Amino acid sequence: MTQCLVVDEDQAERKALSDVFRRFGFDLAEASNADAGLTQCRDNSPDVVVVTDRIGAHSRDFVRRIKRSSKGKPPVVIIYSSNPDTDAIGRMILDGASECIVKPFNQDLISLKLKQVGLL
Repeated sequence: MTQCLVVDEDQAERKALSDVFRRFGFDLAEASNADAGLTQCRDNSPDVVVVTDRIGAHSRDFVRRIKRSSKGKPPVVIIYSSNPDTDAIGRMILDGASECIVKPFNQDLISLKLKQVGLL
């Protein structure tokens, strides 16, 4: 089963995203901040990390640290944002994010993004 970690300080956002990813058959874990997310990445090696661009640590640094801390194959990192700042999104992709989802997100959009990164 595909392991997915959702990282967001907002509990409602984490739950909404977790519910969508569960519908695709992913095994879900959640983290409420960057440090907890990095710990889970080191301990559990998720296949995909879905993270908001507004986490407490700088999102770009978080993406780089996920890629460095992974055991074996690094996870696919999907950033989601309510602010379609193309420069910021581009920098996060250069730092290792695989894809970006701009809110409002829905199951069809997430399905498309998961297909693009090879997870569906």
